[in-house]
Amino acid sequence: MGIDARRRDRARAVAVGLGTTLVLAAIVLAWPSRDGGTDAPDTSTAGGRDHPRGHPPPGRKVDAVSPVRVEPSWIGERDLDREQKRTDGIEKLLIAHLKGENGESLRRAREEALAVTREYPDQVYGHLLLAYGHQLAGDADGERAALEPLAPWGRATYRALFERRAGQIPDLLECNRTATCLVREARQAQRFPGATVFNFWDRPLEDGPIDCGGRVLHPSRCPTSTAIFERVSWRNYCEDRARQWSADAPEPFTMAELVDLMGVGPGTRVADVGGGIGYFTWVFADAVGEAGRVYSIEIDPTFTGFVEELAADLDLPQVEAILVDPGDLGLEPAAVDVGFVCDVFQDLFNEDLMAQDEGAPEGQVIGDFVDGLAGGLAPGGTLVVVDTAKPWGRRAEHTLTVEQISEALAPAGFSLESRHDMFQPTRFLALYRAPDDGAP
Repeated sequence: MGIDARRRDRARAVAVGLGTTLVLAAIVLAWPSRDGGTDAPDTSTAGGRDHPRGHPPPGRKVDAVSPVRVEPSWIGERDLDREQKRTDGIEKLLIAHLKGENGESLRRAREEALAVTREYPDQVYGHLLLAYGHQLAGDADGERAALEPLAPWGRATYRALFERRAGQIPDLLECNRTATCLVREARQAQRFPGATVFNFWDRPLEDGPIDCGGRVLHPSRCPTSTAIFERVSWRNYCEDRARQWSADAPEPFTMAELVDLMGVGPGTRVADVGGGIGYFTWVFADAVGEAGRVYSIEIDPTFTGFVEELAADLDLPQVEAILVDPGDLGLEPAAVDVGFVCDVFQDLFNEDLMAQDEGAPEGQVIGDFVDGLAGGLAPGGTLVVVDTAKPWGRRAEHTLTVEQISEALAPAGFSLESRHDMFQPTRFLALYRAPDDGAP
C-alpha cells in the first residue's frame, strides 16, 4: 500500500472515529425500563424524553442531508456539553499561563480544575488538568493528591502525556481546543460523520491553517499524539464508562458487571477490536491476569504505540497491541475466546457507504471485517458488540440496530445469544456465539 493510500485510510479511519464521538455528543440521553427481556425489540428513536432540567435550544438546520435535531448530551443530571466547556476553559487558562499572557491564569486554572474534579470525580481529564496545574506551580504534593484517586491506567496516562511529552503540552492544548471547536461547530450544523470530516491533524499540510472560533491553527503544529490527547480529554474517558452510559438507571451498570457478563476472567484470551487508546484494554488486562491475553487491535499506529507505552509502564505483559490494515484483524486462527467490538460497526457501515461511492459492492467492508472476527475467535467463542442505537451516518435513517448487525454476522455463522438494554437508549449490547466448528 502506498504512502498516500495509507494516509487516506488513516485519515478516513480517524475521521469516523471522531465522528463516533460526535454522534454521542449529539444524542439526548433518555432511559427506558431496564427490565426488558433479551428478545425485546429495539425501540430506540431519534428523540428523547424531556429532561427535568429542560433541553437547551436545538442547533440550526443547514440542509436536508441531516434533518435530525441535535442537542447537547445528557447523562442523568449531567450536561456533558457544559462539562466539556469547563475543561476547555481550563485549557485556555493554562495556555495563557504558558504564554505568559496572564499572571493570574494559573491560579484560576487550578481553582477551576479543583472545582471540576469535585463536581465530577469520575472525570479523568479534570484530574489530569488539576495535576498539571499543580506541576506548573511547583506543588508536588498537590500533583500527587490530584492523581491519587485515579486508576493505574489514569496515572500512567498522565505520565505519558504530561511528563514524557511535557514539551508538547502547549501545542497539544491548542490543537485539542481547536478539535473541540470543530466538533461543536459540526454538531451545531447538524452534520453527521459521513458528510463532514473535521480531523484537522490528518489534513494535508498544503491545505493551510484551520480557522475555528476565531483561532487559526496550522495542522503542522499538532504533535502526533494530538489524537490521543483528544480521546483522553473527551467526556467518555472516565473511571467507569459502563456506569456513565447507564447513569440514569436506578442501579447503574458497572465495568465489573460488563466483564462478568462477557465471561472474561483469569486466563481468558480477549480481542479488544478497535481498542483506541486502550480504555477497555486495561479493564480486560486486569480481569484476565498474566495467565490470559489481551490483544488491542487498531489501524492507527498512534494508538497502538500509546497502548504499548502504557502496557510497559503498567507492567502488563498480557497486553499486546496489534497494528493492522483496514479489514484485517491480525489474529491467528482461533486465537481468542472473547471478541469485544465497541462503536466499530457504526464506523464499518459508514465506511461501506463511502466504499460504495467509489464503486465497491455493498457489504464488502463489513464482510471482510466479519470474516476476520470469525477466523480469530475460537469455536464456540463469544463476540460482544456494543454500539450506538442512534443515527450514525449521512442521513437520519442510518440508525444501527441489533438486527442489522445480526444480519451482517450471519454469513460467518454467528448466532445471537442475548441482547441487553442497560445502555439504552443510546447504545445496545448484544452477545453472539461463534460456530462450534469454527466455520459458518
